[in-house]
Amino acid sequence: MKNHYLVLFILFIILGCENILNIGHLEIDEYTPNTELVENILEYNYVSISFVQKPDKVKTEKAFSLTANGEEISGDFLWFNSKTLRFFPEMGFQVYTQYECLLSTDAEDEYGNSLEKPLEFKFCSSDDRIRPQITSLEPEYLALFLDRYQPVVVNFNESINVTSFLNSADFSPNIQGNWSWDENWTLFTFSPLEPFEYNTEYTLAIKTTLSDLNNNNLASQQDHRITLGGDTVLPELTGFGTQVSTIPNYTDYMTISNWEKNNEIHLDFSEPVNQDTIKTGITI
Repeated sequence: MKNHYLVLFILFIILGCENILNIGHLEIDEYTPNTELVENILEYNYVSISFVQKPDKVKTEKAFSLTANGEEISGDFLWFNSKTLRFFPEMGFQVYTQYECLLSTDAEDEYGNSLEKPLEFKFCSSDDRIRPQITSLEPEYLALFLDRYQPVVVNFNESINVTSFLNSADFSPNIQGNWSWDENWTLFTFSPLEPFEYNTEYTLAIKTTLSDLNNNNLASQQDHRITLGGDTVLPELTGFGTQVSTIPNYTDYMTISNWEKNNEIHLDFSEPVNQDTIKTGITI
């Protein structure tokens, strides 16, 4: 009987020690890439995370995420031995891309112990950390311009991600037009498809979502204000006549005969005019 108690006592000690040894957090041993700058990123096939304890594979995979330029990417998991997780991006790794890896505290070991804090690390293929800058913008800030179809030109100090530019540049009030750019992606030109309104201030806002080819964003939003000046050219009366006969080559004083009292009077002007002012500006 004493031997039975001794065996039970020994089992209690062993199991108790095992439980004590497994009270704690899931620990990270190492991960790769472990440097922020990865010069040969095209040679990498996967992200790897190794653990001290055996993780719960299902929960650990669910706790893992990898983003490329802020967008989560899909891929496949493969376990190397029972303690190393490898993630293979579906499209592989790309240059000019910033990657961010996250393993949340939802990851657990086989005893239900979670990470004490999330694992987060970043890596990319370029050491470029310089934000893009606008070097010039035409017409200039607060400029008064007269061409109703004036192009607007934005110049940068480096090549810009075209998609990010198109998603970041907005006019207020809105005006329809097309953006074009040079072969270096540094010079962007807006060509209006409709005229700017007279005596109206327009603001071109370029948001911080704009980025260069290495995903460095504009430091702050740039609001560029320009105004189309007033029309200073007076309209001219270029001709008048009846509904069946218009007299061209109008001069200030002319005598026209053979008009009937019911004939309509037609007036020709050098440009469109306000109809309300016609009614009050003509005396017969």
